[in-house]
Amino acid sequence: MIALPANQAVLHVSWPSEISVVEPTGYICQAVAAGSIYGKSPSSYELSKFNTISPRLALQWLRCEALHITNGLDPDPAIADWNLGVRTCEAEPVLDAPTVLRGWAGDSTTQASALRDLKDGRPLFLVAQDADFCYTLSVCPFGNVLLAGCPVIESRRP
Repeated sequence: MIALPANQAVLHVSWPSEISVVEPTGYICQAVAAGSIYGKSPSSYELSKFNTISPRLALQWLRCEALHITNGLDPDPAIADWNLGVRTCEAEPVLDAPTVLRGWAGDSTTQASALRDLKDGRPLFLVAQDADFCYTLSVCPFGNVLLAGCPVIESRRP
């Protein structure tokens, strides 16, 4: 389970007790944004895609993509090019998509657990909800076969 700050939805994946997997031969990585623009009907947009044979490279891509989306939505003033010595003040943090993605990208414990899951053939989903869009970053192993059962995915609020 991915540990996120309090009051944030958590994506929980439960695996059946009887599951057999064959070692993955590759990984499909994808970043998708789903929502509506200018009040039109909701749509889904593929932001980027990456294929690799390495779970480590897949996780590195996911981390870089999470930061890329985060910096596009809400640049960090401490490292932004436009901050030329402007004074900043601390604001109360808001749990939005940039906060969730930036937090996940900086959490090495969660990423170590995710790497083990990827090596074992389990997919990884990082879901961050914003006011208008839901951002889903995923890494799905391919070449593996689930012989018994399918994962049960649910979103929970603590």
